[in-house]
Amino acid sequence: MAVVDVSAAVTILVLRVGVVAALVLFVLLVFRTLRAELASASHAPEAAESLTDVIEVVACDEAPALAGKRYPLEAVSSIGRDPDNTVMIPDPRVSARHARLVWRNGQWWVEDLGSTNGTLLNGRPVLGLTRLGRNDLLCLGPATLRVRSA
Repeated sequence: MAVVDVSAAVTILVLRVGVVAALVLFVLLVFRTLRAELASASHAPEAAESLTDVIEVVACDEAPALAGKRYPLEAVSSIGRDPDNTVMIPDPRVSARHARLVWRNGQWWVEDLGSTNGTLLNGRPVLGLTRLGRNDLLCLGPATLRVRSA
């Protein structure tokens, strides 16, 4: 009877070690995949110099002189009140880092960066990364913007 108990204990131990090894391997594969995804997401699929699009200020209530101004876009472009942005909108209703435009898979995508007053795309709130079409209007506080070809 003691022999049966020892072999059962050994079998259970082997099974436990196998399950732990499988879990460790799974976690390592998940981290490896995430690291690869993050690395590929941080590199724009096309070089910034190949982009010829601009973002145009269609209207801006508080800064009418900005209307018609065009800013060249980079593969990742930021919009906000801070002067370090690709597009600076000097208005207190625009957050310092308000929104980001990203060129991915041959299309523009917009993302609100947790701004206080939100970003609207064609009158609807931007929730997460959202595809941006050529005639779409972006509203950030008092500013209305549109992506155009240069």
